[in-house]
Amino acid sequence: MENNKENEVLSGMETARLAATRGHKVIICEKDGHIGGQVVLAAIPPKRQNFLKLVDYYTFQLSQLHVEIRLNVEVDEEVIDEIKPDEIVVATGSLPRIPQIPGLFDCSMDVVLAKDILSGNEIPGDNVLIIGGQRYGLLVADYLAEAGKDVVVINSSKHLAEDLAANDRWPLITRLRTAGVKIYKRNSIIKEIKDDVIIALIEGNEVQIKDRDQIVIADAMRSERSVVNIIRKTEIPYHIIGDAKEPRGCLEAIAEAHELASAL
Repeated sequence: MENNKENEVLSGMETARLAATRGHKVIICEKDGHIGGQVVLAAIPPKRQNFLKLVDYYTFQLSQLHVEIRLNVEVDEEVIDEIKPDEIVVATGSLPRIPQIPGLFDCSMDVVLAKDILSGNEIPGDNVLIIGGQRYGLLVADYLAEAGKDVVVINSSKHLAEDLAANDRWPLITRLRTAGVKIYKRNSIIKEIKDDVIIALIEGNEVQIKDRDQIVIADAMRSERSVVNIIRKTEIPYHIIGDAKEPRGCLEAIAEAHELASAL
């Protein structure tokens, strides 16, 4: 298992599991219609179906420990008042940062988020530009390339998929290259989009990328903790963990869950 989007599941559910083993009554409020939302998405790209075993594991463990799971519940003051918790753990994960690119939302190209492509909420284009060459961007590229799409990746960092372990990163990059995915790396950025032409700076040189019908945003992530503003009004003690605290690796997320559960 690797970094980022599945970490709110790792940290949140691991905290719930450990707290329940210590005798606490635990209630999980999940805004989606099923648990493990981001892990389910992580299992969609090629060679990553094993992530579903993580969902199965926690589903079984939490059931055995009689942890109550409330689906399709967005936490607000009414929900908090009804539950009356002694403490609240915020494990709401992270959201993608939207790049500030002139012309991005004025062009005729379809602009979508990576998670909406993986979830099926958006239909993939035939000629796709992916903004982001880290883990999430390359996994979406792998998914689209397997579906026969023409894919170009723009990476603003010096290296590709720095948030993946080497034994996972290199097979992924090899698959992308074999599939013919064009990857611009080493601090490549999109300068602007003008007349539906993507103008990028590649190693200091201006390059025009044309004939794209879709742009997929899969760049840096930011912590999602808007619910904290609601919790603060209640004066109930709360803890922020996982990507909601700071996007991090899965080992850090699990260690943090153990530390918190031991302190509850």
